[in-house]
Amino acid sequence: MEKDVVGYRFQPTEEELINHYLKNKNLGKSWLVDDGIREINICRYEPMRLPSLSKIKSKDLAWYFFSPKVYTSAKKTEMKRTTSSGFWK
Repeated sequence: MEKDVVGYRFQPTEEELINHYLKNKNLGKSWLVDDGIREINICRYEPMRLPSLSKIKSKDLAWYFFSPKVYTSAKKTEMKRTTSSGFWK
């Protein structure tokens, strides 16, 4: 992906996010999406840190991540949402 080219914008539609990026990620074709969307557990990070973790740096207030569900127990009733200074609601 040519994200360093002047004038390049990563602005996928909701349909493109689902039908291209998420679909290919789930099909194991991550090489088609890895340049644009990073996989991290966003619940481990403070909200203010998320922009710096995005693969594509932007002044826009939109960042894209794949985030696996991490549960607190084997029963999978609650997600783990703790960060270094609190937790996500």
